[in-house]
Amino acid sequence: MKLTRRTTLFYREGTSDKVYEVDLCESAPERYVVNYRYGRRGATLKEGVETPQALPLAAAEKAFDRLISSKVKKGYSETAPDAPTGPIRPRQKPQDPAARDRKLLTRLGAQTSADIASQLSQFVRSILQPGEAERWPLERVIWRAGELKLKAAAPLLVRLLGSGNALRDYCLIWALGWCGDQSVIPVIEQWSSDARTGDAVRHIAREAILKLAGESLSRQLRAIQFDRLPEALRDVACYGPAEVFEAALATLSDQERFNILETLYTIDNAHVRPALL
Repeated sequence: MKLTRRTTLFYREGTSDKVYEVDLCESAPERYVVNYRYGRRGATLKEGVETPQALPLAAAEKAFDRLISSKVKKGYSETAPDAPTGPIRPRQKPQDPAARDRKLLTRLGAQTSADIASQLSQFVRSILQPGEAERWPLERVIWRAGELKLKAAAPLLVRLLGSGNALRDYCLIWALGWCGDQSVIPVIEQWSSDARTGDAVRHIAREAILKLAGESLSRQLRAIQFDRLPEALRDVACYGPAEVFEAALATLSDQERFNILETLYTIDNAHVRPALL
């Protein structure tokens, strides 16, 4: 590939010191492409292609000039600014996931919710890119523990349950479902069956139990749900077909259907699901 023309542009404002290079190259006889490179001045530049296919010279020159013009409009110039006098901050290396997890577990081990809220917020900001999240509430940090699937965090998350904050309890139970520690199932079962628990928390508790249970135990737990249905629905909910189940469900009063709604959502098989949609 033969270089025909090159333009180097610079941009400097505040701590930003960038360079943008544009090349017009002959890739084949009378066929040309426009390539570019960009990034922080002095660092390794990223590469790109403006023309995915080779073009005749006139068309390629138009693409070249158009790209240059778009960068000039954004403040780039062909005049190189003086090199920055202050130290350039090195790019932050991605944090080792194991070290990140250890930090999170340390923060979750704080003695009080207030300690956790303060310390975990500092931890989360430390693993994000600068400016990505100035402040995260404790609920978001708890959610992050679930996203990371930290099994070792489960006993610590359990300690935070029952704060009186429904959103926090919801996040905690959701995270426990993803952390993968089956030993917390009895605790979550209490939340799924406690009448004082809000509907949203009870629902996510049932989902967490099924997620933790594994295939064999999930089948057993779903089997228990059939016994909670009115007798007229048990067999058709188990064996179907869906049309017969919907007809049987329609014979119940509105209150009776409401009372078994959560049970039906937990069963959620091919015979019951159409009636819930």
